[in-house]
Amino acid sequence: MFSSNLHSHRKIRWDDLMFEKGYSTLPAYNQSKVANVLFAKELQKRVNEQEVKVVSLHPGIIKTELNREFDEKWYYRAYFKVFSLFQKTPLEGAQTSLYCALEDFEKLKAGGYYSDCKVVEEASQAKKEEDMKRLWEVSEKLINEKLNH
Repeated sequence: MFSSNLHSHRKIRWDDLMFEKGYSTLPAYNQSKVANVLFAKELQKRVNEQEVKVVSLHPGIIKTELNREFDEKWYYRAYFKVFSLFQKTPLEGAQTSLYCALEDFEKLKAGGYYSDCKVVEEASQAKKEEDMKRLWEVSEKLINEKLNH
């Protein structure tokens, strides 16, 4: 699952998970990255580690069109203009994904969070067991609601 190092900038807003009370692009994006890490860790707990290894990863800040989604505020535009100087090419950004897909199964860390082709420690808000389980349960509930409508 793709995540981002921006997962460290946001906790899950359990009282407004879908940002229905007010939407802002960067907080919603950051929360989705925390959710990706939490979900990957919970999924790993639910599968046989001898057969499947689930990881999440940060591919890096890549020169793509994603930044166009962050133009709602002038300071986001300025931030991404400066960051564009340090962005990876799409080929460079694909390396961690390729590493995780192609690494020997035994060497891959189950439930690990990868960045720059190595395991790194995820943010504290992405380590909470109760949040992993809660996100899974909320996701099941939301999916079932959609399926039953």
